[in-house]
Amino acid sequence: MSIAVSPACTRYQAALQRAITRTAELGVAVPTRMPVDGTWFTQELANELHRCLARHGLRLEDSAGQCLKWCHALVPILGEILGAEPLLTIGAHYHNGRPVFDPSADDIERWGRRGISAQDFAGRMGLNLHAWLTLPTGEFMDPTLMSSIAAFCDQPERAGTIVGGWLSDMDPVTHVPLAVGQAYAEALQRRTAVPLLAAALTREEMAPKMVLIAETGRQ
Repeated sequence: MSIAVSPACTRYQAALQRAITRTAELGVAVPTRMPVDGTWFTQELANELHRCLARHGLRLEDSAGQCLKWCHALVPILGEILGAEPLLTIGAHYHNGRPVFDPSADDIERWGRRGISAQDFAGRMGLNLHAWLTLPTGEFMDPTLMSSIAAFCDQPERAGTIVGGWLSDMDPVTHVPLAVGQAYAEALQRRTAVPLLAAALTREEMAPKMVLIAETGRQ
């Protein structure tokens, strides 16, 4: 149950601001951000999140392929731990410059207006999006990525590891924000027939109902 930390990126912050604007233009409520200074992504934060989930009978190791559901559910939990809620962030994910999840801005806008359809799964093992959290400091926090790699790439030692910190433009792992907020995820769910989110923080609700994995086998 470790963390992996990356160093600061202005490009991430610029993409995040565009994602906030794009989400607002869809008529979806966007949380008011109160940026703060400092570094909040720490081993102690990761440990406290694991402890909190354990009290609910949950483990991050079981979040593989469920990035949207888990990140949506973790917003209020981390809000209690930190005293300020992180921002649910949805977008693209690249590894060593190679797209793992690469939805376009048009995809994000279409899903926000119409929901996800069967066509969005054509030729893929799962849905082409990734979700993570942005802390009030601007650091990213991805609680599901390593558990997905553990499950789908036969690397069990990575299960439960949380990655995050300050993204560098040179990082091999890159997260690109395209939409933000729980309200966007909830609008997506209202317009989509398949279950995307959990109704409660229980084992039954948090269990996989639809797996979001990429063609590459990485989430």
